Amino acid sequence: MTGLPEGRTLPEPVRRPLAAHPSTSDELLVQLARGAVTAKPGSRSFGRDSASTTDGSREAVDAVVYATGYSLSFPFLDPAVFAAPDGRTQLYLRTVPPRLPGRFFMGIAQPAGVAFPLLEPQAEWIADLIEGEVPLPTPAEMTRSIARARERHDKVYAPTYRHGIETGICAYRRAVRRELRAGRRRALRAAARRPDAPRPAAVSDAV
Repeated sequence: MTGLPEGRTLPEPVRRPLAAHPSTSDELLVQLARGAVTAKPGSRSFGRDSASTTDGSREAVDAVVYATGYSLSFPFLDPAVFAAPDGRTQLYLRTVPPRLPGRFFMGIAQPAGVAFPLLEPQAEWIADLIEGEVPLPTPAEMTRSIARARERHDKVYAPTYRHGIETGICAYRRAVRRELRAGRRRALRAAARRPDAPRPAAVSDAV
């Protein structure tokens, strides 16, 4: 079944596609058309056996299921060291805190779909970082990159807590691949600067 959402008792979208989580249910529009599901706006308050919504209506309810996402919390770290008070993190490529060398965070990125295609390249990158295969940019460079990424993010996604760590899988994978290539170039430059690095052979003047 197809059609405009507002023709199925759903509110008219106020954001661009993928700026917020889409519904992936194949049955939702069918059940709305059948009358088995009734769409309501946001909840305003709850009574003993009822709930009122932001359109001023009140409905009798048997149960309420909260599906509001997660709060980012790091109880094992002092908030002065690392926190995400607005649902956003200061992490380079959603992984590296610029001022905490040797610390890596994994999974603090939410794609519009399954997370494994995002987590796999992230894990491989972290493994290379731990092994010392690919050095990181400087803390100042990472901080600037985080600011640029935040600016791009805020142009695409809804300005809500829930969407603070939203990202696109394809864009993230490309960014990690670019960083891996850049890290290998840094490693080559660092090796060339080491005193024990092999020097180019002298060019003979003989003909």
